[in-house]
Amino acid sequence: TKRGVLLVVAGIQTQVYRVDPVNGTFGDGDDTVTSFDVSRHGALDPEGIVYDAVRDVVVVVDAPSSTIYELDPVTGDLKDTVTVGFDT
Repeated sequence: TKRGVLLVVAGIQTQVYRVDPVNGTFGDGDDTVTSFDVSRHGALDPEGIVYDAVRDVVVVVDAPSSTIYELDPVTGDLKDTVTVGFDT
């Protein structure tokens, strides 16, 4: 992201993890990990995640709820949703 963090979505756990390398180097022992739960917005098993640097948002795809969630990359606050039809 613009903040130099790695974002990972944890599916059935409905968590988005933010890994901050603190000094710019991942895996050297000083990384910090925080998370936010996307189930509070209705996600059931999110499997897709992308960061939009132009808009500075995280986009999470959740097939079980047929929804794409647009979230604040730091707080996980909901910015917008798009309901779509997924073939599962």
